[in-house]
Amino acid sequence: MWKLVKTVILPVQPKAMGRPRFSHGKAYTPRSSASYINEILNNDYLDPLCITDPVRLDIEYIFDRPQRLMRRKDSDSRIWKTTRPDIDNCNKMVMDLLTKSRTVIDDSQVVVLNSTKEYTSKTGKPYTKIKIFIWSKT
Repeated sequence: MWKLVKTVILPVQPKAMGRPRFSHGKAYTPRSSASYINEILNNDYLDPLCITDPVRLDIEYIFDRPQRLMRRKDSDSRIWKTTRPDIDNCNKMVMDLLTKSRTVIDDSQVVVLNSTKEYTSKTGKPYTKIKIFIWSKT
């Protein structure tokens, strides 16, 4: 049975993990991804829970709505985002954040992952909402 441990809201525009770059035989994280990771970690949005159990993540990525979808005929509520960044790269960023913050020991512990990608409502703000569950035998 899954037990909700923590709900985290990152009140910034979601970002996808950039592809690793290679230089002089070494791989490194692109500067834009590294600065995003540092911004999140420096603001203490994530707690070092050091979870060692199997983990389920439910993630909502809510992106800024572009001006082209702000017309009067467009829905006022949230709408699906079918453009870049790819949802798998957004998931990589979140799992990297959870590992670097020591919320989970390793991202290999994630056994179930549910994620959605949407634009904000017309008056909404972008954010990433992460629900962290652990497997409980009781």
